[in-house]
Amino acid sequence: MKPQDVVIIVFLYSKQVGAGSDSPDWTFESLAGDLKLSKSAIHRSIENLKSGELMLNRRINGRRLIEFLISGVPVLFPGQIGRETYGVETTVASPIFGKKIVSNKPIIWPSDKGSVKGDALEPLHVIAVNVALLSDLSYKILAAIDSLRVGKPRERKIARSYLDALAGGQ
Repeated sequence: MKPQDVVIIVFLYSKQVGAGSDSPDWTFESLAGDLKLSKSAIHRSIENLKSGELMLNRRINGRRLIEFLISGVPVLFPGQIGRETYGVETTVASPIFGKKIVSNKPIIWPSDKGSVKGDALEPLHVIAVNVALLSDLSYKILAAIDSLRVGKPRERKIARSYLDALAGGQ
C-alpha cells in the first residue's frame, strides 16, 4: 500500500457515498483526468486496494476502509509538522472540526492553492490537496486522517468519531 493508494480510495469512497449507491461512476480515464495521474498509476493503485481487500471489483468496502484509515494509515504514514508557510488548512483548522477546537496556529498543507499561514504538514501524497479541493467529503476525510497522523488525543478522538460515523452509514 502506498500513500497515493490511500488518497485515491478516499476520492473513490467520496464519489460512492456522494452518489448514494454502490455503483461506481468512474473509469480509469476519468480518474486519471481528475487526479492528474497516469491511467497505469491509477490501475496499479486499484490493484493494491483490491489486494488489501479495501475494494471488491469496483465497490469499496466502506467499513474495512474506515478501519484502515483509523488504525493503519497513522502507523504506516505518520506525519511531521514542519516550518511555517502558506497553504490549505488541515487537521483542527479543517471543516470537520468546525469550532470544536480553536488553534492559534493552524496546520496546513503547503500549497499555492491556499492562502492560510500555518505550520506545514506534508500531505499523504502530492495529489491530496487537489483531491481535497475536488470533493468536500474527500477534504474532510483527508483532514481527519491528518488529525490521526499528527493530532493531540482530543483531536484524534474527534477524527475517529467522524470516520466511525461515516462507516455507520454503510
